[in-house]
Amino acid sequence: MRKICLSTMQYYSKLYVLTILLLLSCVVDAQIIYTKGKLTYGDVEQHKFLPITLKAGGTYWTLGNKFFQLDLRSDKVCLAGTGDKIYFVHTLEDKHKIIYDKIHVADCKITSDSRAKKNVKSLGGGLNNLLRLRPVKFNWKKDEDPDVIVDGKNFAIGPKDDNDQYGFLAQEVEDIMPDIVHTSEEGEKGVNYIALIPMLVESIQELNAKVAEQSRRIEQMSSHLPSSLVKKLKNSKIISCKINGENIYIEYNVASNVKNAYVIIKSLHGQNEKTILLTQSSNTYSESVSELKSGIHVVILVVDGIHCDSKLITVSSK
Repeated sequence: MRKICLSTMQYYSKLYVLTILLLLSCVVDAQIIYTKGKLTYGDVEQHKFLPITLKAGGTYWTLGNKFFQLDLRSDKVCLAGTGDKIYFVHTLEDKHKIIYDKIHVADCKITSDSRAKKNVKSLGGGLNNLLRLRPVKFNWKKDEDPDVIVDGKNFAIGPKDDNDQYGFLAQEVEDIMPDIVHTSEEGEKGVNYIALIPMLVESIQELNAKVAEQSRRIEQMSSHLPSSLVKKLKNSKIISCKINGENIYIEYNVASNVKNAYVIIKSLHGQNEKTILLTQSSNTYSESVSELKSGIHVVILVVDGIHCDSKLITVSSK
């Protein structure tokens, strides 16, 4: 038994020495160099100011059943992680506190190949959904804010930026379009803003169709009117129409022989919201429209009882 133990000890001693030799050879081959506070791994020139320089096809981190991978082996640098989400955040002081970072890029491509999609259908209803959304202006909470703790948890907060931000509240969006709101395991909600782009495009198309139809009707009406009245209509138009704060600014032109002229502001559903009388002594007008709801409205110029021109305006949330 003693002989067997000695043999076993000799075996492990030889294995230990071999392991040390292999490690030393790996260090030599890998060329790990540490000098002047900088570490270099591999046959690569040391970076000018970053402390660690690695020559490797990629790196892989794992902890339990989670992983993060950086792959440099192809001409496309790839990031991968557990699941299908990667968060860019500051250091976590505890699991309930996340400070989200900003990502700065010059360009961003979103995968949208038709060959990767199925059950493709036209959207429909984009304008109605967008009109129900409430755009807001806000600031990110800070650590020192007294109400940063929600339901006993120090919730995630935004980047350390004092500038005004613009967007939506996820809880409000979820009531209208739940498919574009994601809720994390911790209960935090995020909005897929990119999903709003197709709705914006469809809404513009809908509005353009409404304006085109209105123009067609005006043209059709003009064909049955006396030439003097047609000339009067053509010389009357809305030059510009803008919203600044709670006031509307209208620049217009009204033919000299017009008896009366006024502007009607309507909702997209055709409901009259405001009537503004115009004068020929001036070609500009401004008035408060604080009573208008947020969203898109139609401004119609009426001369001598006939609709002759129109513009669209957008009233922001107050």
